[in-house]
Amino acid sequence: MVKRFFKRFILILALIGSIILVLGSACGIVLLYGPFESLRDLWITTAMETFHHRYLARWFFTPDYIELVVDRNKPQEPEEEIDLDLIHIGSDTEPASEPETEVLPATETETETEVISETETAMETEVITETEPETEPEPLIVIDDLKGKNELGATYIGYMMTISDPTLVRVGVSNKLGSYGQKLDSMCESYDAIAGLNGGGFSDQNGTGNGGYAEGVVMKDGEIIWNSTPGKTHSVIGITYEGKLVLKKMTDSELKESDIRDCLEFSPFLIVNGVATKVGTTGVHPRSAIGQTADGKFLFLCIEGRSSRSAGATQKDVIDIMLEYGAVNCANLDGGSSSTLIHEGKLVNKTSSSADMRYLATAFVVLDPDKIEE
Repeated sequence: MVKRFFKRFILILALIGSIILVLGSACGIVLLYGPFESLRDLWITTAMETFHHRYLARWFFTPDYIELVVDRNKPQEPEEEIDLDLIHIGSDTEPASEPETEVLPATETETETEVISETETAMETEVITETEPETEPEPLIVIDDLKGKNELGATYIGYMMTISDPTLVRVGVSNKLGSYGQKLDSMCESYDAIAGLNGGGFSDQNGTGNGGYAEGVVMKDGEIIWNSTPGKTHSVIGITYEGKLVLKKMTDSELKESDIRDCLEFSPFLIVNGVATKVGTTGVHPRSAIGQTADGKFLFLCIEGRSSRSAGATQKDVIDIMLEYGAVNCANLDGGSSSTLIHEGKLVNKTSSSADMRYLATAFVVLDPDKIEE
């Protein structure tokens, strides 16, 4: 009796398993080859935006089709040149002018009344000087916890760091650039920085993945210190000596002649002059981005992903968040397992890497104002 029941139980489990397998396969076939083009695009772009999991697209689709999908979903970056006059820092901010009021001539009766009134009360008038109430200084760094739904309806968790003094933001580089990368907490320590966000991409030289070989151009203190693509036009994410964020396609000579103090290279530019970039279907990943508001504040955005608590975000999600925080300009940074945000030596986000933090070639750091050498 027991034996017969056990056999039936096994058969039922096998049947359920077969049904799940068939339905799963059918769903997979519909997803990959069915009528839902946007789902196919999402699958391909998500896979191709990673470094180690592109095989998930190449297993099911031809290289030509993958290239077609990637090309049609590329961001259409604004052609308008960046206007740095839209950013006002410190004394650069134009004070609001006092409204002009029209003075009407007084009538004879009004004039006599005013003279009598002033004469009668002159001895009794007490001069009261009102002092401006002291205001709290604006904090240098504020971190907001973010939680929402990405454009696909899945939950994401992230963090927005607002830096009130733009003159303290710099590009940080690995202390062994060209050989080994550096974890962000260690890089911040090297610069006496109180905060940092991962920066540009890096090549996986010889399969080591040590983060030492930066992609593109890197500038520090007005000097190009690294250039893996000399002679080409760079997607520059730079900071001027005044503290303004520059997003611009530039050649080597243009960069050398510019007012940019620090820069690294990455793309796409997501917001330029307050205008959002048109983006297609992009992957859902951990994301990092840098932005700047009209009054000069820097915005460091870091979104977690690839976990049960946070699926990740698309580039459209990043644009929406940055616009909500008033970003006039914003650029995408390296994402995935590189997305890392540090504050006072501690990791703010949970990275998607099992190794906790990746070794990076570049980052954006916030210097400690008490440790800056004049």
